[in-house]
Amino acid sequence: MSLQPVLETPGLWRTGGANAPGVHALIIGISDYPYLAGGSAPPAERALDNGGLGQLEVSALSGAMFFQWLLEAGPVAGAALASCRLHLAPRPDERARIDEMTQGHYGPADYTTLRNVLDAWSAEMAIPGRTTADPNVALFFYSGHGVEVAASPAILASDVLTQLAADGGANKAIAVDAMMTAVKTYNISRGLFFVDACRDAPLAARLINLVGDDSLKPNRQPARKPDALIGLKSTASGLKSYQVKDETGTLFTQAVLNGLQGPPPEFIPYDTTDLPWALRFGALEGHVKRTVNALLADHSPLAVQAVEPYGNPYNGDTIVANKDGPPLDAGDLPPPAKAAPTLEETVATSAASTLKGAKSLDSKEIGARRFQGAVPAAGDLFDFSIMHEVFGHETATMPWMESLRYLDARTGEQANSKEARIFASHSQQIGGRIVAWLDLAIEPGEGELLWIGAGARDGAINSAVVIARDLKYAMPVRLDVQLDQGEIGWQVTQMSARLADPASADAYMPQSWETLFEAQKTEAFADLASAARPIEVQFDYLQAVLVEKRESPLAAAFATNLLLRAGGLDYLHDWPRNLTNWFEWLADGPVLWAETLLRQRDGADIDLADPQVREALDYYLMLADRGVPTLSHTLTYAIRQADLWRGFVEADVLTSSEQSDLRAALEYIDRASRYAVSGVGFTRFMSAETMFSPEHVLGARKPRAQFMAATA
Repeated sequence: MSLQPVLETPGLWRTGGANAPGVHALIIGISDYPYLAGGSAPPAERALDNGGLGQLEVSALSGAMFFQWLLEAGPVAGAALASCRLHLAPRPDERARIDEMTQGHYGPADYTTLRNVLDAWSAEMAIPGRTTADPNVALFFYSGHGVEVAASPAILASDVLTQLAADGGANKAIAVDAMMTAVKTYNISRGLFFVDACRDAPLAARLINLVGDDSLKPNRQPARKPDALIGLKSTASGLKSYQVKDETGTLFTQAVLNGLQGPPPEFIPYDTTDLPWALRFGALEGHVKRTVNALLADHSPLAVQAVEPYGNPYNGDTIVANKDGPPLDAGDLPPPAKAAPTLEETVATSAASTLKGAKSLDSKEIGARRFQGAVPAAGDLFDFSIMHEVFGHETATMPWMESLRYLDARTGEQANSKEARIFASHSQQIGGRIVAWLDLAIEPGEGELLWIGAGARDGAINSAVVIARDLKYAMPVRLDVQLDQGEIGWQVTQMSARLADPASADAYMPQSWETLFEAQKTEAFADLASAARPIEVQFDYLQAVLVEKRESPLAAAFATNLLLRAGGLDYLHDWPRNLTNWFEWLADGPVLWAETLLRQRDGADIDLADPQVREALDYYLMLADRGVPTLSHTLTYAIRQADLWRGFVEADVLTSSEQSDLRAALEYIDRASRYAVSGVGFTRFMSAETMFSPEHVLGARKPRAQFMAATA
């Protein structure tokens, strides 16, 4: 049975009666923001400070296109269609086509309407999930404006920043991750989310207090537990999600729909080896990533839109959609023209394409330029000769040299910059933007943290990364730097840090870094499940190496993070607890073990009578001594966990000492969250404040465990 409009309720479509089990979809597309720049509201009602946000070109159309696919799709994620709520805010030049695609039956997308619709959507999926055993699926699609504050992405309703609201409309935003966490408890078999929104405005969002609201609350006693809660976010934290004024939707929507439709003649990314043909989430994820990169390269070779998977739990084998395929004797099977490329070939080809046109330097070329600068005692990052060769000309090199800060993140004092050597670089300039990758060998230093910061001038954004130094051997770190040319010249506008390829390093590095770098690359160009697979296979070996040689606790923390995100709880066992107890200087350990415990339990309640919950809190309290985690995903876990523990600060069940430790732990995390930008690799922070230092972000006092390790 096909979806039919329920005429008395704008935007509601059903295949039958209310509260039936099946796929329950919520589709939102917003192009028209009346109160933002260029909006249709009278000037007096528009936002005085819109944070640089204006009108969008094709987000409402993207929502209508996804709806059109749904009408023709058949079962999704193993369930038949039951209901759809469609809410769009088109601009005038989109309206005619959207009305034709949707029969004009869609509701508005203002904040009050969306809050009510979220409540109705959640109820319609929760009721049949409790009263029947039939498949019950949550499907969510959003295209429109988004921001991110405190590592929490938020989507913006059409009436955001209206001056008719008492608070200036700053509360008309919905927190994405909190919504997905709540939906997990609404008696669903699985959930599938697509969020097409920018995440590049943390500064603007802070200045106007644009923070997402927890619009849905978890069900404390769910009747069933989903086998997958998975999704794709159109871009990573701090980056844009691109769209072009045409009739084909945003780049992300184009890529998603191309994957869902699997067009002939090859029907990629469907698995056509059996009938019916199956589209697995992992294959869709990889296809969307590669397609977005290809589409974006046609418009802006240096632009980056890193599609990001989400899972809690992640399950790359989840079948998203099926195609019947032809009868075996029909003669129109997909042509076996050539063998499909292997995963390794696909990743290698995609990785090579990112360096097309880039200027690359190896360790020999960098060595030939070393110490030719005016300050020969400084490290490579301060070496004018090297950095000039990387950035291309003096006017871009000088802002880097003048603003670069290389500090001990615990004391705020100058660190020895010669302990970070560049062994490779890749850079490219197109127009007024330079993007550079600096591959560093960071020397070991148990318990030490590095703060590498560079800033824009005249009150613009400052960026910094915090990197923990490993135990015994050098560690491969790729420092990503972006400079943009404005009215006052070149300025450093973004910086982040992830793993570099250790194969070209000029220092010994444990084999585990090679495995982890390949996993990072596979996740970037394929899917999270494929990235985690080598870690799953080698995890016992990685543990044994750490136990016997105490070789690289940071590599173990990276591996644990990856397995947590990929849903590999069966491989972790109590390993994160060992990591915590063996290395008291590593702030990531307690958070990783707490996250493992919270994911292992069955219920949704945070009840300290539950031994797993109590142990998770006990380990979180260790942050009072250890401070802020240094891996980006771990910090994101710590920020989310903070909301779980905040209510226990004054609880009688805790001793006064435990309450004090909890306050200290929350203070560390809350302080860092004000500046944090989530992503891959190491923690990164951004601020427009003049006083932007380790003390402001990480706290003033040196945690005891860090101090003991650093001075041992």
